Amino acid sequence: YAATNEGIAKSIDGGNQWTQLDTNLPLPPNKSLGELKLSNMTVVGNALYLRTNQGGSTNCLLHLHPNTGTLRHIEGMPIYVDLSHGKWLESTIRSTATVGLSKANQPDLFRYQLGIQEAVVRTTGEFAVSKGTFYIEYERKLYRWTPGDHEWYDTGVRDAPVFGDFYATDGFQFAVSGKVIYLGKSDGSLFQSLDGGDTWKDVTVDFPFQLNRSESQDQLLKKLPHFRNIRFVDNRVYVSTKDGVAMSSDGENWHTLTDSKYASIAMRQLAVDGTTLYGVSQTGVYRLDNKTGIWEQITSEVLGRVTSIVVAGNFLYIGTERHGLLSLPLRTL
Repeated sequence: YAATNEGIAKSIDGGNQWTQLDTNLPLPPNKSLGELKLSNMTVVGNALYLRTNQGGSTNCLLHLHPNTGTLRHIEGMPIYVDLSHGKWLESTIRSTATVGLSKANQPDLFRYQLGIQEAVVRTTGEFAVSKGTFYIEYERKLYRWTPGDHEWYDTGVRDAPVFGDFYATDGFQFAVSGKVIYLGKSDGSLFQSLDGGDTWKDVTVDFPFQLNRSESQDQLLKKLPHFRNIRFVDNRVYVSTKDGVAMSSDGENWHTLTDSKYASIAMRQLAVDGTTLYGVSQTGVYRLDNKTGIWEQITSEVLGRVTSIVVAGNFLYIGTERHGLLSLPLRTL
C-alpha cells in the first residue's frame, strides 16, 4: 500500500504496477481523499490502519479491510480522546452549520468532519496497534483504547519540552509490543511501561545516547529531534537517535550498534523484516547482522531525504522526498 496525492494505491506484484483504491469513504463537499494527507500506514494481520494529518481527534484513525476495500472509521472507537474538547467542537460545528449532508451519510460524515475541523486547534501524533489495543498521542499525551471500552484511557505520560515551551517535534516517538511500550520524549528522556501504560519507568539513565540538556540552546537545536525511530524485533527494542542506535531486551542493559569499525551510525529510518533490522542513514542502506550485532552496508547510494522504508517480498522499499518510491532487491545482497 502507498499513500498518494490521490488517496491509497495498492500493488500486488512488488510495486511494478499500482491501482488506485476506491475506498468508498464518504467525504464532505469539495473534499478529495488526497486532501486528507494520509500517513502512518500500519498493517496488522490482513488489515491496514492509517490516520490523516489533518485530523485532531480519534475519528481520524481509519481502517481498510482488504476483502472489501472500504475505508471506514474503526468500529466502536470513541469519537473523542478528550470529551471536553468534543463537546466544544460539536457546539462549534453545529453553530456554523458546516454539516449539510444527506441523512443516510450524515453520521459517518459528521464524525469525519469533526476530525478535520479540530485540526485547527488540536494536535494528534503517532499511533500504534498491538494485540487489538490502540494507542494514540493526543495533545502530547498517550492514550489507550481497547474495543469494548467506552472512552480512551489517559496513560498519564506526557511529552516534555527541550527548553521553555519549545518541543522541536510534533510529538514523542513510541512503539508497542504486547503490553510493553517504549516512549521517547522531545526532551530526550526515555520511558518504559510493562503493563500497557498503567505504570511508567524512566530508563534514561541507562540509555547510551542521552541528550545533553546542559548545552546552549543553539547547540541543542543542532541535535534535534533526538529520537528518530523505535522498533521491536521479537523481545528486543531498538531505539534510533541523532547519535546512533541502541538495543535492549529489558530497558536496563543496552547494546550500542556499530559498523565493523565500531562506529555508531545515525539511522534516519528503521524497518523490520521478521527478525532482521534494516536502517537508512546519510551514508547508505544497512542491514543488522543478527549473529554479530554489526551494521552491514548493503548499498552506499545516498538517497537524499528518506521519509519511510519498509521490507516486503525480498525488496526494501524506500520513500524519498525528491526521488519518489525506490526499490532495492535484497536477494542478491
